Amino acid sequence: MRILIEREQYKISVDVQKNRLFFEVWGDLVEPALLEHFADDWTQACSQVTPGFTLLCDYTQHGVLFIQDSFAKGMVAINEAGVYKVAAFYGKKILGRYTTEQAAAAASSEYATKRKSFETRAEAEAWLAL
Repeated sequence: MRILIEREQYKISVDVQKNRLFFEVWGDLVEPALLEHFADDWTQACSQVTPGFTLLCDYTQHGVLFIQDSFAKGMVAINEAGVYKVAAFYGKKILGRYTTEQAAAAASSEYATKRKSFETRAEAEAWLAL
């Protein structure tokens, strides 16, 4: 896996062989400046995979998301790039899961139907492999 983008509170990596992007986020996303480049970062990352790619998201270290509009714009970019499936795993974190689920729904109903949430990474990866 190769790191494509690394910001203060998130990182996007690619596994070209699996045609998969991997997103890790940590802490609370409450300041707009933290997601200033979010949509552009996703556009750049999606250029490294081909349509039909999958996305695995690690939210186990993520707290709350108060800037859902910025987050949703990134999800729109992912959907427009041709994502096939998005699997997110949260561990036991309920609040982070709730706020990111809201942002996914705000991005588009089409994106939301491609996305599923799990407690563990193993569950998420197994679903992506189906």
